[in-house]
Amino acid sequence: MPPTNTFAGAALDRASARRDDAAWVEKQRAHPNARAIVVSAEGPFVDRANDPCRPAYVPLAETDASESVFLGLDAEGPVFAVAGDAVEGARTAMSLRDAGAHMSQADGALLAYATAVLGWHANHRFCARCGHATEPTAAGHERHCPNCGATHHPRTDPVVIMLVEDGDRVLLGRQARWPEGRYSALAGFVEPGESLEEAVAREVAEESGVQVTGVRARPPRSRGRSPLRWWWASTRATPAARRACATPSSRTSAGSPARRLSRPYAGRANCTFPRRWPSRAG
Repeated sequence: MPPTNTFAGAALDRASARRDDAAWVEKQRAHPNARAIVVSAEGPFVDRANDPCRPAYVPLAETDASESVFLGLDAEGPVFAVAGDAVEGARTAMSLRDAGAHMSQADGALLAYATAVLGWHANHRFCARCGHATEPTAAGHERHCPNCGATHHPRTDPVVIMLVEDGDRVLLGRQARWPEGRYSALAGFVEPGESLEEAVAREVAEESGVQVTGVRARPPRSRGRSPLRWWWASTRATPAARRACATPSSRTSAGSPARRLSRPYAGRANCTFPRRWPSRAG
């Protein structure tokens, strides 16, 4: 199996074939080594005592395990995800974006797994078919409607991630709440009945006001990562398009010299296009 992308590659056995075995799941909940990852509205709790930091595991017995989600089995025993607002000790709630930059690939993937499935539960407590309250089943990986019998599963929404070029410059974006110096390639959700290329052009226009042409996919790398397509697009080179950007109060746009993407930006203009690195290799 090829190396994984960020927030994938959790080092545990999901034991998906056992999720419908209620007796087995309850046995895992009662296991003396059963641990929980606690996720709050601000993000999952992490233990920052060491570098890299680690997930803040707590004994499952010390949490409200009534709606805990079984994540899988690791070398120490069963691991669950639990929603909560506090964890005792030197533990900190941290966003996934920040946590992923301060922990191992496997730990970051585990936190993403726990956060995503708990987020789905929090937002899908009622049946989309009839509106009746649903109940968690399959160890927390499904929700069942006792009224109409519908079964609901966690959803994964398709997105596009793209790099917009203007000659030797690129367009990046940021949200106002991000730390100083953090910028990102643009990205957005694919809408129903829309091709990936159409999604790239629409999302760039929505995020920055820039109209693009020449949308094309970069083939997945043959080594180093599992398949993940990035999209390239070119701006229509008009001064108005280059100056256009989204409302500064919510998000801004800027260019970046690609050889120094990790360095803070010197300029403050919303839609500048500094020089980009000369090669797309990699």
